[in-house]
Amino acid sequence: MKAAKISHWSGIKSPYSYSHNLTENEEIMLEKLEDILPHGSGINGDWSFDILKNGNIVCHNTYEAMNERGYYCHFYDFSVTVKPLENDKFQWVKFSFKGNKERSCCGWGLQDYLSDTLSYSLE
Repeated sequence: MKAAKISHWSGIKSPYSYSHNLTENEEIMLEKLEDILPHGSGINGDWSFDILKNGNIVCHNTYEAMNERGYYCHFYDFSVTVKPLENDKFQWVKFSFKGNKERSCCGWGLQDYLSDTLSYSLE
């Protein structure tokens, strides 16, 4: 059994998450979730997860933006909270965008892009 990969958002652990050994079902569920979440087109980091006490899962990643010359210029942290449903489906609960630089050189419309991309992957 693997230990849950609990991330620390902004250095503060959520009081609603807890660390425990993953059950086989949780491990399979996280693997399926990782498979359906987008990767590439700027979402280049590894997904990390918080399993909340209510059963919801907070999925964290970073968007790596490029400038007009093709160089990475900014990194934007974001998370999406999902609720596991039957039949390996997940329901969108909440999107959090930690982009205080959203209006910088390459961040215009990024929140909408990420929200649409994540929503589409969970359909």
